[in-house]
Amino acid sequence: MVHVVGDGPEALTKAMRKLKKRIMNDGILQLQRDRQYYQKPSEIKREKKKQGIARAKKLQKENERRS
Repeated sequence: MVHVVGDGPEALTKAMRKLKKRIMNDGILQLQRDRQYYQKPSEIKREKKKQGIARAKKLQKENERRS
């Protein structure tokens, strides 16, 4: 249960922004999306490897631009 202390719609808006930021930082929403459908462990490994390769290529490209 969430309690918001303050007057007016500004307090509610600020509280909603804080909640959204906390949910995003904790990864709750992403975890829920990942668990929505079953994935075999091999598919999860394959996806993580693909993401790592993409991340490495992006870093390499950024380093080439700096040089």
